[in-house]
Amino acid sequence: MVSAGIQEFPSIHEYVSNLVGTPPTFQGAAGRTDCTGELSVESECPEWLTLYYRDKAYAAFVDDLFSLYHEEDETPPCEGVIDWVLESTVLAKSLLAQNWTGPRVTSDDEGGIRLSWREGDRELRAIVPADLSQRYLYWQHGTKYGGIPNFGSATLYLGLSGMNERVR
Repeated sequence: MVSAGIQEFPSIHEYVSNLVGTPPTFQGAAGRTDCTGELSVESECPEWLTLYYRDKAYAAFVDDLFSLYHEEDETPPCEGVIDWVLESTVLAKSLLAQNWTGPRVTSDDEGGIRLSWREGDRELRAIVPADLSQRYLYWQHGTKYGGIPNFGSATLYLGLSGMNERVR
């Protein structure tokens, strides 16, 4: 017989930057467990949360992201934007592993977020406004530049991967 489980995750509005208390828990048929990646039902947790507990660089990025809620005189990001950014960065972080560096995280002061990475003369900017359908990726390699509208996690990974290529 299949039994339903109850997930208890902290609300992003209750998150205090760099002060994670008790880890989120999952109540399932096998009993109560957490999402630190040490127990058997980690697949029930959001991927970003499991990665948060396993990777210091990604945890620092998540802390920067949530710290936007505490910025004075700025409009905090919309919850859907935070969710999209968290879900979209997991693939790039997982595939790039130690070659992934956290972006500079800023608010657009209209409920959106801007992420930017720079490596030498290469730059990648992910613009994620409150209206997610308007998101775009801007890239620049030396004198060449361009944009990709309505990008997803795979496109973000490819952009970041391209920044790590050696200039020939």
